[in-house]
Amino acid sequence: MNFMIDCDDRQAMTDALDFINTNGCTEKGSCEAGTECEKNYLIVQSHYGLCPEENIPEAIEDGIHDFDESCLGCDILRAYTVGAPDCPAAVCADTSGEDAYVSLIEKNCASDCLTDECKGLFLTLRVVHESCPNGVLTDAAERGLQDLEGLCKDVVCNAGGKDDDPFTCTEVDKAGYDDRDDYRVTFSPAPSPSTYEPTLTAFPTTDPPVETVPDRG
Repeated sequence: MNFMIDCDDRQAMTDALDFINTNGCTEKGSCEAGTECEKNYLIVQSHYGLCPEENIPEAIEDGIHDFDESCLGCDILRAYTVGAPDCPAAVCADTSGEDAYVSLIEKNCASDCLTDECKGLFLTLRVVHESCPNGVLTDAAERGLQDLEGLCKDVVCNAGGKDDDPFTCTEVDKAGYDDRDDYRVTFSPAPSPSTYEPTLTAFPTTDPPVETVPDRG
């Protein structure tokens, strides 16, 4: 399964979202490996995970979580930002993410997201959202993060080093989908710095795949 990731191509993102919205892709079983639902969901999810927030159409920010229960995404590192701090560790077994969201609201961080306290709270919320299974955060916190992402767009951190490959990821089974195979999406850099071509490859869960890193030349 091949498609291009182009952070400047908002139309491709919107077309993919329109497809999964109008073809029953919220139904369980509709987004199995190799389906058009899965392909178009991965187009939406990979752009949402990789591209700068200002490049993402509002409809995607508002609608991507409608597919959390039916489609499996993959873990994609955001592009490395020189000078940004390391991201805090995501803790999925407690309420740290939810507590951070409540504090962001109580401290009116939507008005000023650049205080040290608000930056720390926002990054805690975001890493829990990006790293933890669906259901760790309430729907209110998930939607609230989307509202805050535009206001806090200058608050960034690095989940990996500058030499880490953000375009290779392994998807593990999520709650309710234990019968699904693991798979990996490999993003091979293309000449343009904002355009990448991923290849989706399925692997049986009984034989975990060996890490594959594209040759950067």
